[in-house]
Amino acid sequence: MKKSLILGTGIALAFSLVSCGGNVPDSLSSLTSGNSSSSAASGLQLPAYEADSALIFNEFAVGSSPISRAVELANIGTTSLDLSAYSIGIYKGTAQSLTYKIPLNGTLASGKTFVVVDSGSDADFISKADLLSPNLINNGTYPMVLLHGEKRVDVLGNPGFQTNWGGSCSLVRKNEFRYGAETFQANDYVAFTANNLAYLGVLDCPLSQTDLLAGPHLTQADLDAPYILNGQGGGGALPVSVAYYGDGDTTDFNYPDELNAMGYEDGHAFRYQNIDTPETQHGNYIQAQPWGYAAADFTNGILRNAKHLMVQSVKGGDLTETYGRLLGFVWYTNVSDPKPEDYVMVNHDIVEAGFSKIAFSGVATSQMNYRDLSYYAYLVDANNYAAKLGLKVHGETDPNFNY
Repeated sequence: MKKSLILGTGIALAFSLVSCGGNVPDSLSSLTSGNSSSSAASGLQLPAYEADSALIFNEFAVGSSPISRAVELANIGTTSLDLSAYSIGIYKGTAQSLTYKIPLNGTLASGKTFVVVDSGSDADFISKADLLSPNLINNGTYPMVLLHGEKRVDVLGNPGFQTNWGGSCSLVRKNEFRYGAETFQANDYVAFTANNLAYLGVLDCPLSQTDLLAGPHLTQADLDAPYILNGQGGGGALPVSVAYYGDGDTTDFNYPDELNAMGYEDGHAFRYQNIDTPETQHGNYIQAQPWGYAAADFTNGILRNAKHLMVQSVKGGDLTETYGRLLGFVWYTNVSDPKPEDYVMVNHDIVEAGFSKIAFSGVATSQMNYRDLSYYAYLVDANNYAAKLGLKVHGETDPNFNY
């Protein structure tokens, strides 16, 4: 449709407003949780679901502060749509009925998008708007429904529950899941950083499901960067070999002279960033857990079969963790004479296979990027994929564990 800025008054269905400041998480880890902060009561007023909608949610974008927010709709049908037949409903927290309702207007051509922006947003958000509304009250925790008349055709979050389904990021719907959903699925979206407006008003997601499941790859810039910079990680990657095979998330490596000279001698333990596989037996003080030995076999199988290995520090992050182990990402390739992009992240493979849920803070690793998406977001996506399938620690029974 031709972009024309219209101020939408919206309809407030409740008198109390919510502050959208302050409670924005500093990582994307909340996107991986299927647990709600409170239960939906039996009195939930949920509009009936209408399948096969031509109009769907396609993106939810936030700024670095929740004052700026936008939601993008897309016409995936074959003909133009009269938007006056549609509206956006918002449930405040765990509200059992709609709190805010934003009516839409205009005509949207097939294959085009329509962006609704909160009228209090920053200028860069407002410049993307097809419709401004004072009632887009949402920082990524309030459930939203897209309504066709009185029926819901798509959702963001699940009504009756307040979860950080949006986190502090901009969610872009994957092309492979471009259809109206009866219930919200985190795996249907890619989590780009806040203030990334490059895809707002654009129909297609820039990364395919295949791209995301392949995970990030190294670049020449990673090889050129220092491993250590001013006492912290410099984000650089260095070649290593295995000194001792450990459990699923720890390996003892032989390091290059650069790290040996800094006190990290061959055989020093290396802990894999943002994963925490189940335990194997450690003496009498740490008991084995389901999938612990399977996770160790998975990780060590990758390492044994690799032709080349590298470790990468976390740019701007700690070099070591609580127990003094080096901390970062492990990369492998089975190519004899590899280019940087031939390397695959072991951390990502472990999460995608379901041997670990994503773990610990993503503050530092959300600053490391490949193809405009942070390492942490790749790990979140892998976690969502494994959780959707119920793999390993997400629900399967370990056949080799004596429960």
